[in-house]
Amino acid sequence: MAAVFLCIVIYLLTCCSAYVNLALRKPAFEDNIYIHANVTAGNAVDGRKSNLRGTGGECSMSTEKKRTATWWVNLTSTRSIHDIRIYYMTDNVPWDASNKYTARFLGFSIYISNTTKLSDGKLCYKDTYFTRRTIPAVFNTTCFVHGQYVIYYNERLPGVTYPSDYSEYAFSDLCEVEVYGCPTLGYYGINCTTPCPDVNCGYCHIQTGTCQGGCKPGYKGHQCELECDNRKYGDACQKSCGQCVNKTQCDNVIGTCLQGCEAGYKGQMCDQECTDGFFGRNCQEKCNETCLSCNMFNGVCDKGCRPGWEGNYCQSACQDGKYGFECKEKCSPFCFRSGICLPKTGACLDGCKKGWTGDECFEVSVQDDGNTSTNLSVIGIAALSVAILSIMINAVQLLYKLLLRRQKNKRNRNKTYEQSKSEHVFTPDISGYDSLVISRPEDNYQELNTVTADR
Repeated sequence: MAAVFLCIVIYLLTCCSAYVNLALRKPAFEDNIYIHANVTAGNAVDGRKSNLRGTGGECSMSTEKKRTATWWVNLTSTRSIHDIRIYYMTDNVPWDASNKYTARFLGFSIYISNTTKLSDGKLCYKDTYFTRRTIPAVFNTTCFVHGQYVIYYNERLPGVTYPSDYSEYAFSDLCEVEVYGCPTLGYYGINCTTPCPDVNCGYCHIQTGTCQGGCKPGYKGHQCELECDNRKYGDACQKSCGQCVNKTQCDNVIGTCLQGCEAGYKGQMCDQECTDGFFGRNCQEKCNETCLSCNMFNGVCDKGCRPGWEGNYCQSACQDGKYGFECKEKCSPFCFRSGICLPKTGACLDGCKKGWTGDECFEVSVQDDGNTSTNLSVIGIAALSVAILSIMINAVQLLYKLLLRRQKNKRNRNKTYEQSKSEHVFTPDISGYDSLVISRPEDNYQELNTVTADR
């Protein structure tokens, strides 16, 4: 009786839905899959569901003693989903509390995502109230969302207390997963033939047609009726326009500048600066060739001019009497026409004055007695002068050293003399005299040599 009731339910569900099974024969994946020749993740989307035995070749099974179980199907592109139907593995025995597989499916979740990550998806369904007696063998739920991946997930995490009906480990034993919806975006209704009323809407509700999935790139508003403005474009009007001329609005969808670029920028989106040598609107103006480098906005030679030129745009040759970089060098006063030379090199235009030679007329021309002309360059004269000056300096230094040595020798001689003088001072020895006899006038005269003294 239960089997007959199950068949009636399946028939009614199949016949009453005009939506397309978007998951049929699409790529599928199962984490921690049970290793068996008849078990693949694709078995759950092959359209077969007559044999619900795990290894019967029509089901996908996960291995034992795992804390998480994940299975997903890739719809290959974003689809508008109406409902999801799951056929559990029953092992072809009555589906009631005595069936050991009922505990494996309790607490499961279904996510819709545009990636294979749960964190990127939207929760479509989470079981919080089924028991081993109430969980159906064929589960069905509506899920009015858009996405590319339908993910079945279950877990039995350590440290978490689960209801007594729950199995110890997580499983994803699925025999068929059917995802019904519209195969083409932009349509809704039971037959998926009614266009979404808001033409700028990304995704509309599959039943009501109201805008559900956000606006198409370039549009905003509750009904996606407004184009992006304020120099914004693209998805949700979040991207900023480039340097469009006069700060005008770029294309609201792709961001191109419809009227060209401001000075200094180029490219369809005016997001590239001018390359060296160009400036102005759309970078169509060429810098002056006499510039070292010009400003990309106005062409001013802000890094200077080539030798021989001056001015904001390096448009003027050096004035008479000047030449070289930034026209800071002065022409030779010995040019034939005083101070007139080439602005780039400084060479005199009409030769040199009498007595001078060379391109810049800085070389002296001298004639000897034999009427033979001898040219002495200024550099040679300077070198000779330096040599003479060096000799003079050396001579002075030598003379100074001799004077210092002479003074030092004199001081040494004086010092030696003083020392010698102090060592040879005569001091008479009178120790042998007991008394000093002084002759008086009234005494008889005696010769000084009659007094004998030891010396």
